[in-house]
Amino acid sequence: MSSTLGPVFMLTFSRGAQEGLLAAISCALGSALADGILFILSILGALRFVTQSNMMLVGLDSICVIALGWHGIKLLQAQYHGTFGATAAAHPSASGFWRALGFTLINPLTLMFFAIMGASLLPRT
Repeated sequence: MSSTLGPVFMLTFSRGAQEGLLAAISCALGSALADGILFILSILGALRFVTQSNMMLVGLDSICVIALGWHGIKLLQAQYHGTFGATAAAHPSASGFWRALGFTLINPLTLMFFAIMGASLLPRT
């Protein structure tokens, strides 16, 4: 059994704890959709560029750090002001879905996993 405490898990857990089961399920569905998109892209060979360029990896890491930092700042502001989830009060699960989708799509470890998987499955040319 493995335990992963990455950004998507933390997003899903915090949404579920603050807003309930529907919000957590929405985050999980967003992450699953992103994994499906990355899987299809890896099978098509579209993620090969990730394994071929160190600059690409640095860029992806930087984007992920900025996005996670922004999310962390928003969580701290909401905690300080007591408004967690107030910005998405009308559609809490939709907000979690899109955040989980975005975090999963830009997560460098997820991208590397699917890029390496795709490279191992595709025939060498």
